[in-house]
Amino acid sequence: MEVIFTIMKVKNISIEKVEEIRKIKNSKKGKFENKVYLIDVEQDKIDEREEQEMKKEWRK
Repeated sequence: MEVIFTIMKVKNISIEKVEEIRKIKNSKKGKFENKVYLIDVEQDKIDEREEQEMKKEWRK
């Protein structure tokens, strides 16, 4: 948790913003409730949506 709070402080991101993003992510992609996770992905190219996601300000 300390790492997360330090990143939030350095990037000037509030806990409320993190929670908002978490809820949006959960509604779009699901939660980690069942502890099912992806091990590997093979992908030839990145689509436009993924490219936009990677350019978001909070990812920098």
